[in-house]
Amino acid sequence: MGQKPRLDLRATIRPSLSAGTRMGVELLAMPAAELHADLERLAVENAFLVLEPGPAPGGAGRGDGALIDVAQPVTLARHLQEQVACMGLPEPVATLAAYLATALDGRGLLTESDDELAAETAANVETVAAARAALQACDPTGVGARDLGECIRLQLIEAGETETRANAIQAALPALAEGRFPAAARALGGSEAEARALAARIARLNPDPAAAFDAGAAAPMAPELLVTREAGGRLGVTLLDDPAARLRLDEGLAARARATGEATAREFVAAQLAAARRVHSAARFRAHTLYAVGEAIVEAQSAHFLGRARAPGPLSRAAVAARLGLHPSTVGRAVRGRALLFEGRTRPLSDYFPAALVAASGETGAGAGAVSSAEIQARMRDIVSAETVDKVLSDDDIAHYLREGGVDIARRTVAKYRKCLSIPNSSERRRRLARRARLVTKGGRA
Repeated sequence: MGQKPRLDLRATIRPSLSAGTRMGVELLAMPAAELHADLERLAVENAFLVLEPGPAPGGAGRGDGALIDVAQPVTLARHLQEQVACMGLPEPVATLAAYLATALDGRGLLTESDDELAAETAANVETVAAARAALQACDPTGVGARDLGECIRLQLIEAGETETRANAIQAALPALAEGRFPAAARALGGSEAEARALAARIARLNPDPAAAFDAGAAAPMAPELLVTREAGGRLGVTLLDDPAARLRLDEGLAARARATGEATAREFVAAQLAAARRVHSAARFRAHTLYAVGEAIVEAQSAHFLGRARAPGPLSRAAVAARLGLHPSTVGRAVRGRALLFEGRTRPLSDYFPAALVAASGETGAGAGAVSSAEIQARMRDIVSAETVDKVLSDDDIAHYLREGGVDIARRTVAKYRKCLSIPNSSERRRRLARRARLVTKGGRA
């Protein structure tokens, strides 16, 4: 017997972001200088917002604010938001697109599915799809893509390919990337020579749409958090500058404005006051979230701060998010592009989220058996610094030493970390050690 169709009503609960919280998340993604400039602009536009004077980011004087704003590179999020604002989109789509512009990863991709984004933002899937499409229509081409394949497809369409052809090329990307040109040619209905030419053309496309906006990333970051060692070995966290503490609502002006007898004026006052309260709430949310994330980092990495561990231990953004009751993407926004100051040294917050490698016990994560990638890199530095001209280790040798020390690590992982540490390969290290030995010997004879 066939099954009869049945309609079930099921109640579900999903996280929802209020307008104020959503604005707070957007402010959270802003660099300090851009935040100050934005709050000053909002305070000028809304009479119920008052921003008290305070230090400018990085310790500059109050009078340098305009220069700081001009000197700061435009962020990718702001670049996209300015384009979205000119599209004439329906308000829910425009608001969500502006929010999603702050959720892109370091390459400019939006890797969460539409369903995941709908669950995070409490928007329907259709609105999420429209907001993603708005981002994908922006410059640089490829932003907002779900993955590298879609990023390439968008760039191919921009270059003149039809959607059908671009979709077929996207499906054939694995074969093209692996050099399986006969298979790619069959899939695309062309010759092997055409497949090779297409691969060369794709190699010239941009797999990292956000790269043009990373030019200022190498510049020293002004720390926003201060970590101090207090009496008894306790660690303290302080926000170096909290704009929320200097932003207030002019309730007196609001009371006088509400007393007017004109209905139109009262409606305008109510709307402006509501907008001012959203900004005030958003600034407080940003400050609270950044402080909470800083405290969570310091607590999780206290052994490193107190000198009991030479490198930060394994820590994930998801673990911090779970502890604070936040979405992992919110923690990501709090960490991205920010730094803390500890005992005279400025260090990016991202340094305190090293990945966990499998230890000898087979455990991963932040458990007792886990070893962080930062610790592995520190061990690699020690191993390489102990090399002599007669004993220079290959990546395989280093992996063997680390495995003997209780870490299950592959040679390719050692090679990746070695490149991250700017350590030359074994041949180059041997040449450098031999040259140094010759210089020492020559100096000794002299």
